[in-house]
Amino acid sequence: MAVLPVITIVFAAGILLAPRVQVPEAALIVFCLAALFAVICLFLMQKKPAAAVLLLLFCSLGMLSCRLSILQLTKPLQPLAGKSAVFRGYICEVPPQEAEKTSFSFYIQEASAGGRTVSVHTVVQASLYASPEEFVPTYGLPLRLRGIINLPSGRRNPGGFDYALYLAAKGCGGVLIVTPGTVEVLPGRCGNPLIAFFTHLRSRALSLFATYLPPAEAGLASGMVLGQPAEVEEAASQAYRLLGLAHLLSVSGMHVGYAAAWALFIFSRLFGRRLLAVSYLLAVAAVACYILLAGGKPPVWRAALTFSLALWARRTDREKTGLQLLAASALALLVVRPLWLFQLSFQLSYTATAGILLLSPRLEQFFARLPRPVAGPLAVALSAQLALLPLQAAYFGSFSLLAVPLNLLCVPPAGVVIGLCLCSLPAGFLWPPLAAPLCWAALPLVTVLDRVPRLLAGLAGAVSSLPALPPLWWAVYLAALCFLASGRRLRPLTGKKVLALLVVCNILLFSALPVQGRGKLSLTFLDVGQGMAVHLATPAGRHVLIDAGSNTIKNVGENVLLPYLRRRRAQKAEFIILTHPHADHYSGMHAIATALPVGAFISNGQHEGTETYAQLLGLLAERNIPVHTVTAGWKLSLDGVQIRFLSPPAAYLHGTGDDLNNNSLVLLVSYGNFSCLVTGDAEAAAMAGVEQEWDGGRTVQVLQVPHHGSRAVLSAAFLDRIGAEAAVISVGKNSFGHPHPETLELLSAKGLQIYRTDLHGAVTVASDGRSWSCRPFPAVSYLPLIWI
Repeated sequence: MAVLPVITIVFAAGILLAPRVQVPEAALIVFCLAALFAVICLFLMQKKPAAAVLLLLFCSLGMLSCRLSILQLTKPLQPLAGKSAVFRGYICEVPPQEAEKTSFSFYIQEASAGGRTVSVHTVVQASLYASPEEFVPTYGLPLRLRGIINLPSGRRNPGGFDYALYLAAKGCGGVLIVTPGTVEVLPGRCGNPLIAFFTHLRSRALSLFATYLPPAEAGLASGMVLGQPAEVEEAASQAYRLLGLAHLLSVSGMHVGYAAAWALFIFSRLFGRRLLAVSYLLAVAAVACYILLAGGKPPVWRAALTFSLALWARRTDREKTGLQLLAASALALLVVRPLWLFQLSFQLSYTATAGILLLSPRLEQFFARLPRPVAGPLAVALSAQLALLPLQAAYFGSFSLLAVPLNLLCVPPAGVVIGLCLCSLPAGFLWPPLAAPLCWAALPLVTVLDRVPRLLAGLAGAVSSLPALPPLWWAVYLAALCFLASGRRLRPLTGKKVLALLVVCNILLFSALPVQGRGKLSLTFLDVGQGMAVHLATPAGRHVLIDAGSNTIKNVGENVLLPYLRRRRAQKAEFIILTHPHADHYSGMHAIATALPVGAFISNGQHEGTETYAQLLGLLAERNIPVHTVTAGWKLSLDGVQIRFLSPPAAYLHGTGDDLNNNSLVLLVSYGNFSCLVTGDAEAAAMAGVEQEWDGGRTVQVLQVPHHGSRAVLSAAFLDRIGAEAAVISVGKNSFGHPHPETLELLSAKGLQIYRTDLHGAVTVASDGRSWSCRPFPAVSYLPLIWI
């Protein structure tokens, strides 16, 4: 049993490798069978390599289970991808709704297309961009509808969000865009009756909280007790996330532990010690009901399974360690649902629990002089935060020094709130007014838990950004945690230990230092959908942003640009350059200017006249960021990189049909013998002026195609004059027809290599001043390889 944690880690590593290592399923099956045969032979021969081969076998099994799970989701949809069809099925999950669309997970039973009806049996994420009055999405509602199936793409930008794996972890194999006006509600109900029953109970529970608690407190209680974070007010939700309290709003091990403790307390008082086994069974049943009431999320199943194993071990007098029970629950869940490993809640839950089990006994020794009621909780809170720090850096990029003391202060009252509110539900289900006394008893604590985090989150210094450290630093950090968990001590300090520490410190210091004189210029055209965002990194590692917006990606700054900049370890933006004030070019700048120091903001000086752009200008003024207006003739120099502004002219263009586009900044970025022309949304009038003023002896290697590939902007004569070899088109799904076929044909006729962000993801151009390269982001598709 001692090897169980190692086997679980290796199995999980195989799952993580599966989307990145493109090995066909047939080859994996053959390899697993060969490894199993080798393990049996080596064990029978009592050879030492048997353990290593066994771990290799479990790693391969993890890869195979992940690939087969994805195949099960996606294979039925592949013949239907991109086609309009009629689908029959039922709603199997209803997420929080958005104003502009109705979303739900849809279990497809059959599909009809081209006169053929086929059985499908898989789940998709359905979106209806309308306000349907004919039905309200609820679990088990059978529907017939028409739409188009799209297979989701994987990660599109370095450090970006992998939408395909996100959907796969939720059990969805694709995206269904529903045609408005085609939804037909069928008679009867479908789905699992047990899930439907508890979904109905959850709605009644939310209604009880809304009836007997004020709105803010009702939302917080819904998130804290039932794991419904969408019910929590945005200000409270953000405060909890920033202060390291978000786990209180997602039902996990702590919530199940409190629910189990209350259940054991009540049942043991009812049945006494003589019927302790009955109390245990009823407590397990109560926890199972709580899991279903909370929606059955992965952390809840983890906690419930660990709780059940712990009760079984205690009842049978078997000696089990907490780490082994945790590993057993993780392995059991991953065997059944391997894709759950890609859910953030699963990662946070198991990481925090493992940190508590491994580190808290050691940390408690450091706090031995404190009173025991203080030392224990303090060690638990600190060990969880230490274990979660790498995940916080990777996903959120921030941490709070108040996290540990706030957890010490908030967790105990949260346990009381959970117990009181859970006890109020059975009474309220029988007769709603019976829930009122317990809800009112919980109200003072819920109010404190709502107001205090909001107040502290607004204090200066309450939240700090985590530095973008090199991977080697995190490796050393994890090694230090392992050393702490092992219980070993540095003392006595021998010469070898001191030398090892000095070597590690030097490696860390030199790994963080920039390498002067050996860097390259890089220009990365990020995939932001229909919009544009270009990141320029100088040879010395300084950062410039040229545009940062999107019309199709919500919160593009937080969801795309900041994760990318964290990946690039950007601590400051020297310049933010806005080519022109259209939202698809600046909508992400507010988030960047809020999160990072900015040296200066550069634009053409024009205003869009919208509230969003006014808010951006207001933020720049609030943060004392210098604002500069430039026109043709201005130049910037940064670490040997020259940026020349070629347009607009000092006297802005007028009467062109779209003056904002035609007055876009046009930039020529040069480094040594390499040049790249960035044109923003310049149209024909602007590009005619650039062509007229173009130096005939100057050539460029890379051209950013103007206005997302719009027609009649580029001319064959201009392409001949600039001599570009590659063209980058920043474009996404749109209703304008971008990029237009005429533009693509012209570029192809002139021999330019075409890169499109909608097809290739992020495109990075790099140069050392002599040679250059252009490559798309190496996004790895999660779709399985099928050998026929």
